[in-house]
Amino acid sequence: MKGSPIESAEKHIKERLKEAAQTLRRLPKARLSTSMTAWPDVVRQSAEAYGYDRSFARPIPPRPDQITRMDEALPWLFTLEPEVRRVVWARASGVSWRRLEMMDGRSHTTLRKLENRGIQGILEQLSAGSEKRSENLTAYR
Repeated sequence: MKGSPIESAEKHIKERLKEAAQTLRRLPKARLSTSMTAWPDVVRQSAEAYGYDRSFARPIPPRPDQITRMDEALPWLFTLEPEVRRVVWARASGVSWRRLEMMDGRSHTTLRKLENRGIQGILEQLSAGSEKRSENLTAYR
């Protein structure tokens, strides 16, 4: 038996916000370039030679369609109250309930209520926006 359409819409919103958080994490960091040279770094000791230090693998950059979906999903958060926004974004970013309890100082049931209120607020905003679009489309016909 499938859930109600509202439950599936809430699940879709949570998945889109989670994807937006992952996409944002995979974007390249903005850096100011300092003076650079074409010369390689000088190896002063054998321990500093290639392969002796920890390697760092950069995350795979996001695809353009993922960036587009992220750009659509992030403004949803700005319709929420700041405390609700922080909880919704923390959960989308993968912060556990236990860690969120320790950071916020409230119980997980209270935090779940805040998250549900935020998802409901986003759902209401999206449904109101789709109604406006359909009204605008019928006005031009």
